[in-house]
Amino acid sequence: MAAWLTWRWALLPILAVALTTDWRWRKLPNWLTVPACVAGWLVSFAAAAWLDRPAGGAFAGLLDSLGGTAVGFGVSFAIYAIGQLVFGAQAFGAGDVKLLAAIGAWLGVSLTWQALVHTAWWGGVVALLWALWHGRLKTLVDRITAQGIAAMTYGPSAVKPPTTSVVPPFPYGVAIALGAVTALVFAR
Repeated sequence: MAAWLTWRWALLPILAVALTTDWRWRKLPNWLTVPACVAGWLVSFAAAAWLDRPAGGAFAGLLDSLGGTAVGFGVSFAIYAIGQLVFGAQAFGAGDVKLLAAIGAWLGVSLTWQALVHTAWWGGVVALLWALWHGRLKTLVDRITAQGIAAMTYGPSAVKPPTTSVVPPFPYGVAIALGAVTALVFAR
């Protein structure tokens, strides 16, 4: 990993607190996410000024941080809004949106996109493990299979959003934290 990226590992304590609060209370509180976002902007500005990376100095670092915030917030807010408007249910909550915005402040644009991809992957893994933990894995697989068969047989319009969940909602902050850490581990 490039030396100028190492300061981003300071995000880990924030992720640890987020994971803990989401797991324990199913909340990602504003007292964590908002200061984490502001800290990401300030640290990005200071680190870029000190390390002169990326080229362009402190303001380039701040712009990358603000861009990362916009990407994290924009993508996750779109998913949140679509879940509310189309399905009448939450894919994840507003705290998850704010946490992804804060992660974007720390990671910048490129790593935020990577974190979002890794978060989606980890979300699927955590959902399967959550279904297994609650003894509902077979029911989940059966529902996914039935939806897939309906889509292939009658077209995508035949797939109707489920009215009930197969498993209880899980703390998506776990997947978000794992996605951010995976992006940091594989950062170039």
